[in-house]
Amino acid sequence: MLISDYYPDITQKISDNGEFLNTIFGNDYKWIEPSVWGSYCSFCDYCINVLNCEYGLKEWELLQSVAKNWGWVLPLEKQVIICEKPLKYSFDSNYNLHAEGEAAVEFADGYSIYAYHGAVLPEKYGKVHPKDWKAQWLLEEDNAELRRVLIQGIG
Repeated sequence: MLISDYYPDITQKISDNGEFLNTIFGNDYKWIEPSVWGSYCSFCDYCINVLNCEYGLKEWELLQSVAKNWGWVLPLEKQVIICEKPLKYSFDSNYNLHAEGEAAVEFADGYSIYAYHGAVLPEKYGKVHPKDWKAQWLLEEDNAELRRVLIQGIG
C-alpha cells in the first residue's frame, strides 16, 4: 500500500511543491526522524506565535500534519519514502526497547519487533514470556548475543 493511499491530500501537496522537504531540511539531510518533525513544529510555532513571523498557512498546516501522521522519511530526488508511526512502543526503565511475551514495536500492517532490554529477538523467542523460555534453546542457538539474552531471561 502506498503512502498516497493513506494520505492523498498530504502527498498531493508535496507533489505540488517538490522543494518542500529540501526547503525545510536542506539537500544534505538523509533520513528524517519522527522527533525532528516535532522539533521543527515547535520552532515554527514559536516563530509564528511568539515572534509574530510571517508564514504560509498551507505550508504550516502541512508540516503539522506530517508531524502528527508520519514516522521516518527518506526524501529522494523524485520520490519520498515514508514509514508510518508504530502503533505501539514498549520500553524498560532504562528506555531500551523491551516487552515480555509480546512485540516491543508494532506497526499497523502487522510488522513487529521483539526486544528484551534493548536486544532485538527473533519472533520465536519474543512471543514467549521469559519465564517460559527453555534451557534447550541455549544449545540450539548459534548467535552469542541471543544466547546471552536467553541466559539473562532464564536466570
